[in-house]
Amino acid sequence: MTPTPAADRSRAAEAPPRVRGPVPPARPAACAAGLLLLAAVAEPAAAQDSDLLRQMLDTLNFDAVAEGWEVTLGAGASVAPEYEGADDLAFRPAPVVEIEWRDRAFLNVQRGLGVHLLDGPQWRLGTSLGFAPGRDEDDSDRLTGLGDVDPAAQAQLFGAWRVGRLGLSLDLKQDLGGSDGTLIEPGLSYVQPLARGLTLAAGVSATWASDDHMQAYFGVSGAQSRRSGLAPFSAGAGFKRVDATLAVNWAFAETWSARAFVGVGRLLGDAADSPVTQEATQPSAGLFLAHAF
Repeated sequence: MTPTPAADRSRAAEAPPRVRGPVPPARPAACAAGLLLLAAVAEPAAAQDSDLLRQMLDTLNFDAVAEGWEVTLGAGASVAPEYEGADDLAFRPAPVVEIEWRDRAFLNVQRGLGVHLLDGPQWRLGTSLGFAPGRDEDDSDRLTGLGDVDPAAQAQLFGAWRVGRLGLSLDLKQDLGGSDGTLIEPGLSYVQPLARGLTLAAGVSATWASDDHMQAYFGVSGAQSRRSGLAPFSAGAGFKRVDATLAVNWAFAETWSARAFVGVGRLLGDAADSPVTQEATQPSAGLFLAHAF
Protein backbone atom coordinates (compact mmCIF):
# COMPACT_ATOMS: atom_id res chain seq x y z
CA MET A 1 0.00 0.00 0.00
CA THR A 2 2.41 1.29 -4.91
CA PRO A 3 1.80 1.89 -5.67
CA THR A 4 4.17 1.52 -3.38
CA PRO A 5 3.56 1.77 -3.25
CA ALA A 6 7.30 7.50 1.29
CA ALA A 7 8.61 9.71 -1.49
CA ASP A 8 11.74 11.43 -0.28
CA ARG A 9 14.18 12.32 -3.04
CA SER A 10 17.58 12.83 -1.39
CA ARG A 11 20.42 10.62 -2.46
CA ALA A 12 21.97 9.99 0.94
CA ALA A 13 22.06 10.99 4.55
CA GLU A 14 25.33 12.84 3.89
CA ALA A 15 24.13 14.60 0.74
CA PRO A 16 22.15 17.85 0.78
CA PRO A 17 18.62 16.65 1.48
CA ARG A 18 16.07 16.96 -1.26
CA VAL A 19 13.23 15.87 0.94
CA ARG A 20 9.65 15.90 -0.28
CA GLY A 21 7.41 16.64 2.63
CA PRO A 22 8.27 15.53 6.15
CA VAL A 23 10.36 12.48 5.26
CA PRO A 24 14.02 12.46 6.40
CA PRO A 25 16.83 12.03 3.86
CA ALA A 26 16.21 8.79 2.00
CA ARG A 27 15.10 7.68 -1.43
CA PRO A 28 11.82 5.82 -1.07
CA ALA A 29 10.80 6.46 -4.64
CA ALA A 30 13.71 4.31 -5.75
CA CYS A 31 12.45 1.21 -3.95
CA ALA A 32 8.83 1.97 -4.54
CA ALA A 33 9.51 1.75 -8.24
CA GLY A 34 10.07 -1.97 -7.80
CA LEU A 35 6.79 -2.39 -6.00
CA LEU A 36 4.95 -0.46 -8.66
CA LEU A 37 6.53 -2.31 -11.53
CA LEU A 38 6.01 -5.73 -10.02
CA ALA A 39 2.38 -5.10 -9.41
CA ALA A 40 1.92 -3.90 -12.94
CA VAL A 41 3.26 -7.14 -14.41
CA ALA A 42 1.64 -9.31 -11.73
CA GLU A 43 -2.03 -9.88 -11.03
CA PRO A 44 -4.56 -7.18 -10.01
CA ALA A 45 -4.30 -8.20 -6.36
CA ALA A 46 -0.68 -7.06 -6.28
CA ALA A 47 -1.47 -4.17 -8.58
CA GLN A 48 -3.86 -2.82 -6.00
CA ASP A 49 -1.01 -2.52 -3.50
CA SER A 50 1.14 -0.83 -6.13
CA ASP A 51 -1.60 1.69 -6.86
CA LEU A 52 -1.88 2.52 -3.18
CA LEU A 53 1.90 2.88 -2.89
CA ARG A 54 1.94 5.17 -5.93
CA GLN A 55 -0.79 7.27 -4.35
CA MET A 56 1.27 7.44 -1.16
CA LEU A 57 4.29 8.61 -3.18
CA ASP A 58 2.34 11.18 -5.15
CA THR A 59 1.05 12.86 -2.00
CA LEU A 60 4.64 13.52 -0.90
CA ASN A 61 6.36 14.44 -4.16
CA PHE A 62 5.58 18.16 -4.21
CA ASP A 63 8.48 19.94 -2.55
CA ALA A 64 11.77 18.79 -4.06
CA VAL A 65 13.01 19.96 -7.44
CA ALA A 66 14.81 17.31 -9.45
CA GLU A 67 17.57 18.56 -11.74
CA GLY A 68 17.70 16.72 -15.05
CA TRP A 69 17.18 12.99 -15.28
CA GLU A 70 16.65 10.55 -12.42
CA VAL A 71 16.99 6.85 -13.16
CA THR A 72 16.38 4.00 -10.72
CA LEU A 73 17.06 0.32 -11.47
CA GLY A 74 16.87 -2.79 -9.34
CA ALA A 75 14.97 -5.99 -8.66
CA GLY A 76 12.46 -7.50 -6.28
CA ALA A 77 9.68 -10.01 -5.85
CA SER A 78 6.25 -10.35 -4.31
CA VAL A 79 3.71 -12.93 -3.25
CA ALA A 80 0.09 -12.27 -4.27
CA PRO A 81 -3.01 -14.18 -5.39
CA GLU A 82 -2.78 -15.86 -8.81
CA TYR A 83 -5.56 -13.58 -10.02
CA GLU A 84 -7.95 -11.15 -8.37
CA GLY A 85 -10.22 -13.41 -6.34
CA ALA A 86 -7.91 -16.45 -6.23
CA ASP A 87 -7.23 -18.39 -3.05
CA ASP A 88 -3.76 -19.61 -4.14
CA LEU A 89 -0.72 -17.35 -3.95
CA ALA A 90 1.95 -16.96 -6.61
CA PHE A 91 5.57 -15.79 -6.31
CA ARG A 92 6.64 -13.29 -8.98
CA PRO A 93 10.05 -11.67 -9.48
CA ALA A 94 10.30 -8.33 -11.27
CA PRO A 95 12.86 -5.71 -12.25
CA VAL A 96 12.81 -2.16 -10.91
CA VAL A 97 12.70 0.55 -13.59
CA GLU A 98 11.74 4.18 -13.04
CA ILE A 99 12.78 7.23 -15.06
CA GLU A 100 11.89 10.86 -14.33
CA TRP A 101 12.86 14.21 -15.83
CA ARG A 102 12.73 17.39 -13.74
CA ASP A 103 9.69 16.18 -11.78
CA ARG A 104 7.67 16.80 -14.93
CA ALA A 105 7.85 13.85 -17.32
CA PHE A 106 8.14 10.26 -16.14
CA LEU A 107 8.16 6.66 -17.29
CA ASN A 108 7.39 3.69 -15.05
CA VAL A 109 5.47 0.50 -15.64
CA GLN A 110 2.71 1.22 -13.13
CA ARG A 111 1.65 4.56 -14.63
CA GLY A 112 3.38 4.28 -18.00
CA LEU A 113 4.50 7.43 -19.82
CA GLY A 114 3.12 10.63 -18.37
CA VAL A 115 3.49 14.19 -17.21
CA HIS A 116 2.67 16.18 -14.09
CA LEU A 117 0.40 18.88 -15.47
CA LEU A 118 0.06 21.04 -12.38
CA ASP A 119 2.19 21.25 -9.25
CA GLY A 120 1.61 23.20 -6.07
CA PRO A 121 3.05 23.22 -2.56
CA GLN A 122 0.32 20.82 -1.38
CA TRP A 123 -1.21 19.35 -4.52
CA ARG A 124 -0.41 17.67 -7.83
CA LEU A 125 -2.33 16.75 -10.99
CA GLY A 126 -1.03 14.51 -13.76
CA THR A 127 -1.94 12.26 -16.65
CA SER A 128 -0.36 9.25 -18.30
CA LEU A 129 -0.81 6.45 -20.79
CA GLY A 130 -0.22 3.15 -19.07
CA PHE A 131 -0.89 -0.55 -19.56
CA ALA A 132 -3.69 -2.82 -18.31
CA PRO A 133 -2.28 -6.39 -18.30
CA GLY A 134 -5.65 -8.12 -18.60
CA ARG A 135 -6.02 -11.72 -17.45
CA ASP A 136 -5.05 -15.08 -18.97
CA GLU A 137 -7.34 -18.04 -18.37
CA ASP A 138 -4.18 -20.15 -17.96
CA ASP A 139 -3.39 -18.23 -14.75
CA SER A 140 -5.56 -20.65 -12.74
CA ASP A 141 -7.65 -23.79 -13.26
CA ARG A 142 -10.60 -21.77 -11.95
CA LEU A 143 -10.41 -19.53 -15.04
CA THR A 144 -10.46 -22.36 -17.58
CA GLY A 145 -13.26 -21.80 -20.06
CA LEU A 146 -13.69 -18.10 -19.26
CA GLY A 147 -11.34 -16.93 -21.99
CA ASP A 148 -8.74 -14.18 -21.72
CA VAL A 149 -9.24 -10.53 -20.86
CA ASP A 150 -6.97 -8.92 -23.45
CA PRO A 151 -4.24 -6.49 -22.37
CA ALA A 152 -4.79 -2.88 -23.40
CA ALA A 153 -3.49 0.65 -23.17
CA GLN A 154 -4.89 2.55 -20.20
CA ALA A 155 -5.48 6.31 -19.95
CA GLN A 156 -4.93 7.65 -16.44
CA LEU A 157 -5.70 10.92 -14.69
CA PHE A 158 -4.44 11.29 -11.12
CA GLY A 159 -4.39 13.92 -8.42
CA ALA A 160 -3.06 14.21 -4.88
CA TRP A 161 -3.37 16.64 -2.00
CA ARG A 162 -1.11 16.70 1.06
CA VAL A 163 -1.65 18.12 4.52
CA GLY A 164 1.47 17.56 6.62
CA ARG A 165 2.15 13.82 6.66
CA LEU A 166 -1.38 12.98 5.57
CA GLY A 167 -2.11 12.52 1.87
CA LEU A 168 -5.33 12.26 -0.11
CA SER A 169 -5.36 10.94 -3.67
CA LEU A 170 -7.73 10.10 -6.51
CA ASP A 171 -6.96 8.04 -9.61
CA LEU A 172 -9.18 7.67 -12.70
CA LYS A 173 -8.30 4.89 -15.17
CA GLN A 174 -9.91 4.01 -18.49
CA ASP A 175 -8.94 0.86 -20.41
CA LEU A 176 -8.64 1.57 -24.14
CA GLY A 177 -9.51 -1.96 -25.19
CA GLY A 178 -9.46 -5.21 -23.23
CA SER A 179 -12.25 -4.89 -20.68
CA ASP A 180 -12.99 -1.29 -21.82
CA GLY A 181 -13.63 -0.70 -18.12
CA THR A 182 -13.25 2.33 -15.88
CA LEU A 183 -11.72 2.39 -12.39
CA ILE A 184 -11.92 5.17 -9.79
CA GLU A 185 -9.55 4.80 -6.81
CA PRO A 186 -9.62 7.19 -3.84
CA GLY A 187 -6.81 6.77 -1.30
CA LEU A 188 -5.64 8.01 2.09
CA SER A 189 -2.04 7.67 3.27
CA TYR A 190 0.20 8.62 6.18
CA VAL A 191 4.00 8.71 6.35
CA GLN A 192 5.99 8.58 9.60
CA PRO A 193 9.79 8.94 9.79
CA LEU A 194 11.21 6.39 12.24
CA ALA A 195 14.91 7.25 12.07
CA ARG A 196 17.35 8.84 9.66
CA GLY A 197 16.82 7.02 6.36
CA LEU A 198 14.03 4.82 7.76
CA THR A 199 10.39 5.61 6.96
CA LEU A 200 7.10 3.88 7.66
CA ALA A 201 4.11 4.45 5.34
CA ALA A 202 0.54 3.26 5.74
CA GLY A 203 -2.43 3.69 3.47
CA VAL A 204 -5.97 2.63 2.65
CA SER A 205 -7.85 2.81 -0.63
CA ALA A 206 -11.07 1.77 -2.32
CA THR A 207 -11.78 0.85 -5.94
CA TRP A 208 -14.97 1.56 -7.87
CA ALA A 209 -15.34 -0.33 -11.16
CA SER A 210 -17.67 0.13 -14.13
CA ASP A 211 -20.04 -2.49 -15.58
CA ASP A 212 -17.58 -3.36 -18.35
CA HIS A 213 -14.73 -4.01 -15.94
CA MET A 214 -16.84 -6.01 -13.52
CA GLN A 215 -18.38 -8.22 -16.21
CA ALA A 216 -14.99 -8.87 -17.83
CA TYR A 217 -13.29 -9.96 -14.60
CA PHE A 218 -16.14 -11.26 -12.43
CA GLY A 219 -19.07 -11.98 -14.75
CA VAL A 220 -19.87 -15.37 -16.27
CA SER A 221 -21.87 -15.39 -19.52
CA GLY A 222 -23.97 -18.31 -20.69
CA ALA A 223 -21.26 -19.45 -23.10
CA GLN A 224 -18.57 -19.13 -20.42
CA SER A 225 -20.77 -21.08 -18.00
CA ARG A 226 -21.08 -24.00 -20.46
CA ARG A 227 -17.32 -24.07 -21.06
CA SER A 228 -16.19 -23.58 -17.45
CA GLY A 229 -18.91 -25.25 -15.41
CA LEU A 230 -19.34 -22.09 -13.32
CA ALA A 231 -22.83 -20.72 -12.73
CA PRO A 232 -23.88 -17.77 -14.92
CA PHE A 233 -23.35 -14.47 -13.15
CA SER A 234 -23.95 -10.84 -14.08
CA ALA A 235 -21.55 -8.43 -12.34
CA GLY A 236 -22.54 -4.77 -12.14
CA ALA A 237 -20.79 -1.49 -11.42
CA GLY A 238 -19.88 -0.58 -7.86
CA PHE A 239 -17.09 -0.63 -5.30
CA LYS A 240 -15.27 -3.89 -5.90
CA ARG A 241 -12.64 -3.80 -3.12
CA VAL A 242 -10.93 -1.98 -0.28
CA ASP A 243 -7.20 -2.27 0.49
CA ALA A 244 -4.71 -1.50 3.24
CA THR A 245 -0.93 -1.40 2.81
CA LEU A 246 1.96 -1.01 5.26
CA ALA A 247 5.44 -0.31 3.85
CA VAL A 248 8.90 0.31 5.31
CA ASN A 249 11.61 2.10 3.34
CA TRP A 250 15.29 1.94 4.33
CA ALA A 251 17.89 4.14 2.60
CA PHE A 252 20.94 2.22 3.78
CA ALA A 253 23.61 3.72 1.49
CA GLU A 254 24.22 6.77 -0.67
CA THR A 255 22.31 5.46 -3.69
CA TRP A 256 20.82 2.19 -2.40
CA SER A 257 17.40 1.63 -0.88
CA ALA A 258 15.28 -1.31 0.21
CA ARG A 259 11.55 -1.52 0.79
CA ALA A 260 9.28 -4.18 2.18
CA PHE A 261 5.50 -4.10 2.15
CA VAL A 262 2.54 -6.15 3.31
CA GLY A 263 -0.99 -5.56 2.13
CA VAL A 264 -4.45 -7.01 2.34
CA GLY A 265 -7.49 -6.37 0.18
CA ARG A 266 -11.12 -7.35 0.63
CA LEU A 267 -13.40 -7.90 -2.35
CA LEU A 268 -16.86 -6.38 -2.07
CA GLY A 269 -20.29 -6.71 -3.68
CA ASP A 270 -20.44 -8.61 -6.97
CA ALA A 271 -16.66 -9.10 -6.93
CA ALA A 272 -16.97 -11.08 -3.69
CA ASP A 273 -20.15 -12.92 -4.75
CA SER A 274 -18.91 -13.95 -8.20
CA PRO A 275 -18.36 -17.68 -8.86
CA VAL A 276 -14.99 -16.65 -10.33
CA THR A 277 -13.90 -15.59 -6.85
CA GLN A 278 -12.51 -18.28 -4.56
CA GLU A 279 -11.42 -16.02 -1.69
CA ALA A 280 -12.57 -12.48 -0.90
CA THR A 281 -9.53 -11.69 1.27
CA GLN A 282 -6.48 -10.91 -0.88
CA PRO A 283 -3.11 -10.77 0.92
CA SER A 284 0.20 -9.73 -0.63
CA ALA A 285 3.77 -8.97 0.38
CA GLY A 286 6.97 -7.87 -1.34
CA LEU A 287 10.66 -7.04 -0.92
CA PHE A 288 12.69 -4.86 -3.32
CA LEU A 289 16.19 -3.46 -3.73
CA ALA A 290 16.98 -0.46 -5.95
CA HIS A 291 19.91 1.68 -7.02
CA ALA A 292 19.53 5.33 -8.01
CA PHE A 293 21.84 6.69 -10.72
